[in-house]
Amino acid sequence: MLSVKGQISNTNAPGQADFDRAMLEALGISSIEATSPWSDGRRKFHGVLARDVMLAVGAQGQLITDTGQDDYSVDIPASDFMRYPVLLALQIDGKYLQLRNQGPVLIVYPRDDYAELVTPTLTRKSVGMLREINVR
Repeated sequence: MLSVKGQISNTNAPGQADFDRAMLEALGISSIEATSPWSDGRRKFHGVLARDVMLAVGAQGQLITDTGQDDYSVDIPASDFMRYPVLLALQIDGKYLQLRNQGPVLIVYPRDDYAELVTPTLTRKSVGMLREINVR
């Protein structure tokens, strides 16, 4: 479901850490209510905090490149994941995300809770259909 590679110290495959849904959920489920570019109004998202994934893999870089199933990629400062409760959402309103609604993993920023996050660049950081995180 999700691969993390690059400057990480904990792997379970050659040069990377691969996660299925159960492995991600085992890191602990968090929830946020937020608006997103792909949904109308505030919705309830459930998933794992990005910082928990970074801690689990022993991430050591300063920049994170997130890539979706559609090969869209964006660079995000690693500090975003530590400073804010950025969610790697697996569910929306209690239903698992699918490719048709930006799943199975969607990056959701708590944009409604932090005024400084309401910027034009935030939408680019909200990668849908996330398949890979590269820590640099």
